[in-house]
Amino acid sequence: MPTNVQALMLAEVTVSGGPTPSTKTLDGHASSQASTVSSSTVTLSTTHANDILVLHFGAEGTPGAAIAVSSVSSTSGLTWQRRSQIQLGPATMLGHGSNYLTVEVWWAHAPSAVTNEVITVNINHSIDEMTLIAFGVSGCNTAAPWDANVSLPAYNSQASGSSVNLGVTGVSTNSTLPFMIGCTSNASGGQPPPPAGWTNIDIQNNGGGTLVCESRADYDALTFKQSGASFTYGGSAASYALIVDALF
Repeated sequence: MPTNVQALMLAEVTVSGGPTPSTKTLDGHASSQASTVSSSTVTLSTTHANDILVLHFGAEGTPGAAIAVSSVSSTSGLTWQRRSQIQLGPATMLGHGSNYLTVEVWWAHAPSAVTNEVITVNINHSIDEMTLIAFGVSGCNTAAPWDANVSLPAYNSQASGSSVNLGVTGVSTNSTLPFMIGCTSNASGGQPPPPAGWTNIDIQNNGGGTLVCESRADYDALTFKQSGASFTYGGSAASYALIVDALF
């Protein structure tokens, strides 16, 4: 039978567990659109320090050259880096020949919460339609915010006007608390709902040019590691590009 001192020591051992891991959370979002331009902005505010800010760029253009973001900057001087890119074209999209569609994901670490942070995106030439969706995520590893699993980022795209199912397969994560994000844009119109259990961050539909550029960003803050997972949207789309990734 333990003494009073031994019982107290046992009680202390029982109580003194390690910290419970916390899931990552969405911290603010904003979106904008522009037509027949080569630069545009979106303004984002967050509430937490040490967020990872994510920018989803989508653009559609008529004949000319492939679309690419040349630089991203913001008012507080954050360092923006490209995480991923899909460039489609020249291709026939809904009867329009030699069109281009591009989706890119950029990110920056914000040491402090941002208020009315104007994010400026410059691209390599003027395009028909541009959409921008920006959001913050708190609770990430700020030194290495993206999951390093070789299956990520995961990509899917369809350049022609034929509708196909929207989704990715074979996704694994190293993190046991992955913050999954999906960024998709299309030049056909219509936005299939996100995979089951996911939540929409923002939607931006721009029909100000020859075709359209419709974009959406969605997320799911999971509490378990992924292994060969499939993420399927609730419908099909044509002339689209999809990037699925995970914050660590």
